[in-house]
Amino acid sequence: MRHIFIVNPCSGKGNATQDLVEKITQAVRAAGIRAEIYAKPNKEGMIRFVSKAAQQSTDTGEPLRVYACGGDGTLFCAVNATYGHKNVQVAAVPYGSGNDFIRLFGSKDELQDIARHINGTPHWVDAIECNGQIAVNQCSMGLDAEVCAKQSDFKKAPWMTGEFAYTASLLYCLTQKFGGNFTIQIDDDEPISGEFLFAVGGNSRW
Repeated sequence: MRHIFIVNPCSGKGNATQDLVEKITQAVRAAGIRAEIYAKPNKEGMIRFVSKAAQQSTDTGEPLRVYACGGDGTLFCAVNATYGHKNVQVAAVPYGSGNDFIRLFGSKDELQDIARHINGTPHWVDAIECNGQIAVNQCSMGLDAEVCAKQSDFKKAPWMTGEFAYTASLLYCLTQKFGGNFTIQIDDDEPISGEFLFAVGGNSRW
């Protein structure tokens, strides 16, 4: 099996990269496997790298496990880069500010254990396709999406934690004009048009 670790140096506060790479190196050495580490801040470059590796796995039949080391955004990119390819698995190593999806499977400390991911057993999970992109946690539009988008601005403050940044973003967005006109269609059902505060397609509890 081919092992690729995608480390997002911008996840969280961007301070965990060196420590994480050292942990990966130690776990890989202890497991007696070979692995590649991609730790560049270029999102498009990461997606191209993973997509190419996934296609190679499909062509050769060699299993591939991609470890998304970051937050929900890193996991989203890894899932979309690998979706539809055979013999490809995605593991989520939570080093972001939210890490909502992994709460279904254990604590943050448990899932930061690289050795457990290397030796872990993969399981199928459902996915949501929305406008040509794939989500494993949720997809949303309206107020919820606006809060998440604005959160990235608040996280730039050196004293702001991820959860506090979300709360600050929520309070900010509540002072702005919110709600909008959307057209929503689920599978082959009739489209629903109207003004909504927000709309969410959920695949988990958070």
